[in-house]
Amino acid sequence: MNKTNTRKLKLSEEVKGYVSDIQRFSVHDGPGIRTIVFLKGCPLRCLWCQNPESINPKPEIRFDEGKCIGCLRCVEACKNNAILLRDKKLVYNREICTLCGKCMEACYAGARIIVGKLCDISEAYSEVEKDKVFYKNSGGGITLSGGEPLYQWKFSAALLKKCKRNDINTAIETCGFGPWENFKEILKYTDFLLYDLKLVNSELHKKYTGQTNELILSNLMNASKLNKIIVIRLPLIPGVSDSPKNLKETVIIAKKVNAIEIHILPYHEIGVGKYKTVNRHYMLRKTHLPSNKEIEDAKKYVESEGIEVNTGGLGKNINLIKC
Repeated sequence: MNKTNTRKLKLSEEVKGYVSDIQRFSVHDGPGIRTIVFLKGCPLRCLWCQNPESINPKPEIRFDEGKCIGCLRCVEACKNNAILLRDKKLVYNREICTLCGKCMEACYAGARIIVGKLCDISEAYSEVEKDKVFYKNSGGGITLSGGEPLYQWKFSAALLKKCKRNDINTAIETCGFGPWENFKEILKYTDFLLYDLKLVNSELHKKYTGQTNELILSNLMNASKLNKIIVIRLPLIPGVSDSPKNLKETVIIAKKVNAIEIHILPYHEIGVGKYKTVNRHYMLRKTHLPSNKEIEDAKKYVESEGIEVNTGGLGKNINLIKC
């Protein structure tokens, strides 16, 4: 079997991937009404990540102490002693947990859930297809998010391929960190590219995300040569990415790749509460929320450079895209 046939086989509907969530009727992650498929696994460790449950590529238990009513049914249900009561406090040992799901089934209050389900292409597509009529009427479709779609590139490419064959508009939200050959396979079936450009300075990028950005910038340049519709997404993190220098450099790159818009995504703390549920520490607690003036100043600068910008989801140019 030659290499071409091997790659085609890997993109068949037999490919499976770990999905953390499927969210319907979204209007903030691409044109029109969309279904967002959140995939597990991410190569970056952004200090402000709002989806910490998607970082781990494999399934894991989310334990929300705020929902726990102390009934101890989870302790009784766990046959591996991964959940114990010590000093009147529940202790959960993730290392010996087998993810059998018995504790989740026993929990009246829904304090324990397994995040991450192994899905095949048909199963994921069946959820996306449910709202096909809304995609047609609004110019919407599917958006792959995460985590990072590149992390599970075979599943991502195969699912998008299935959608394209059924006339569903496709988009991905990506940090762009992954081998170009894999990214290129995904882009074959992608109409719309929402590309995170967190920091242009590579040293700062590594400091705040755990990885340098040479590969990210290279992939963005390569993607721009494929005539994809590109939106640059800039997380506006006070003291991290909001400097005039980073804004200027982001605009320069946006122009080079002919991005139709820059989305300024103001820092928020909505996802902070999820960190403890997956045994992670939030590292950006001392960062303040950007003021309305800081957001408006960044917006005005980008607009002064002749690029469409918005801070609340979608801009007028995106609505030109139809299935």
